[in-house]
Amino acid sequence: LVSQASHAVQGYAVGWILVLTSGLHAAGVFAAASSIVQLANPFVQGAGNAMTPLLSKRRARGGTELLVSATRKFTKLAGVAAIVYVATMWIAGPLTLRIIYGDDYAGLALVLLTLSLALAVAALALVPTKVISVMHYPHVNCGLNVLTMLLTLSLSAWLASLNGIQGAATGLLIAASI
Repeated sequence: LVSQASHAVQGYAVGWILVLTSGLHAAGVFAAASSIVQLANPFVQGAGNAMTPLLSKRRARGGTELLVSATRKFTKLAGVAAIVYVATMWIAGPLTLRIIYGDDYAGLALVLLTLSLALAVAALALVPTKVISVMHYPHVNCGLNVLTMLLTLSLSAWLASLNGIQGAATGLLIAASI
């Protein structure tokens, strides 16, 4: 419960931080940019859901050695997917944002790139968190989720107060990276 709640707070907190630090308009612009970046989220979640049984099977069949091998393969795959995703967002993200929300949302290329990097980092983190789950250490994932939530709250609040929407996005990226 704590793990899932802290993960959910991360998803909503940055918007509220922006309301408090930069105003409602900034939060709306951030939400629009986030909605474009999150178009990949179903694929990330689907890959994560498929990974757990595959890693469990590897561990059951070959122990730690086969689990480590599978982890390396999944990490490489996730890395390639993350690079393709970030490149796609860098190239098509600003145009997609303007097509869907209008020309008022032009000029957010750096915000989109920062948010897509944060999502890519989160996608890469799925592999080790799934391995931790397969190894039956849910308390470790819970601790990591709580730590990431606290970092997201503090870094996004601090950086949003200095640099608005881009600061909030940067705080999210740094927290995800740590």
